[in-house]
Amino acid sequence: MVSLLNKNVLGLISFLVLVVMVSGCTSTGNYQQDLKITVSKATLPSNNSSGLLVGEIINNGSIGYSDINLQILGLDKNKKPVYNTTKTIDYIAPVESADFRFKIPHQKTTLYSYKLTIKNATEIHS
Repeated sequence: MVSLLNKNVLGLISFLVLVVMVSGCTSTGNYQQDLKITVSKATLPSNNSSGLLVGEIINNGSIGYSDINLQILGLDKNKKPVYNTTKTIDYIAPVESADFRFKIPHQKTTLYSYKLTIKNATEIHS
């Protein structure tokens, strides 16, 4: 009877530890999970005008990040990159956000879409 009770208690404790780990109560320090990109305005370049991408990066993590490299790729109709630039965000504190703005110059090749990627970020532990 006692060994069955001990197994149940150990099983419950193991389950609770797993739930805490999965729920994000621990700091992952993984910028790919913590940092999210949202775009509020996207205008691709047209015949004689430049384009514009405006948005923010939100830090949903429990640690800060610095030197966040945000890359934009402009893609042609075959989804091949024809434009590439990077912008660095200095710092985003935990549960804060930072705005970004990319002006995309007129291109010889028509851009059909874009891809935004966070290429790198440095963890800042306080």
